[in-house]
Amino acid sequence: MSLEQFSTRTLVCIVRNSTSFDEKLRHEIVNINLRRQPEWFMELNPAGSVPVLEMPDGTIIIGSMPIIEHVETLDGESLFANKEEELLFIEKAKGLFKTTCDLIEGKCGSDLSPNMSAEYHKNMNEIEAHLKKKGTKYLFRNDKPSVADYCVYPLLNEAQSLCDVLPSLIRPIDMGTHPKLSEWIDAICATEWGNSYVDYFDLVAFNKSLIMDKEYNYNEGLM
Repeated sequence: MSLEQFSTRTLVCIVRNSTSFDEKLRHEIVNINLRRQPEWFMELNPAGSVPVLEMPDGTIIIGSMPIIEHVETLDGESLFANKEEELLFIEKAKGLFKTTCDLIEGKCGSDLSPNMSAEYHKNMNEIEAHLKKKGTKYLFRNDKPSVADYCVYPLLNEAQSLCDVLPSLIRPIDMGTHPKLSEWIDAICATEWGNSYVDYFDLVAFNKSLIMDKEYNYNEGLM
């Protein structure tokens, strides 16, 4: 199968895909306004969720993991370093950061747990312990990020932003006591993908407007 035959349209929100995706599938990225979604997009996905991959034959694939699974069926190097291990770790990370994700998405209501800071620190300790055990630069390998990095880093970044959004509720961790975590974050930020990811301070502003004002301020976090 020649990848040169493919031309696709990918719709993304804050999370952008990796350069590994570029290597496997030639595509065009189209960013949309999630508050005022264009009619052509709603025809593709009436639910309005992103990301969406539209294939040349009209096939529509919705969601990050289904898109990754599809790309995995194409010729070329796998996006995973170890698929089974990474999928398990991604699910674990979703559980670790569920509370912070729920808070950002407004699912926690006004009853915020005073233990949220301790839980956040415990979760970051889990990532530090994983990196120490693996002994790798990234979550599962040394040479470049894999799917787990692309899926877990945004969860961690969102959680970190809450230290600035709700400083009285969540204390930042001391990176001096989490050297592997600090090195991993620096390594991600040094990649082309990490460098093009949403600016941290834009993310803080966006989440602050979302949590404090219940307002989706899409002018924040746009590159």
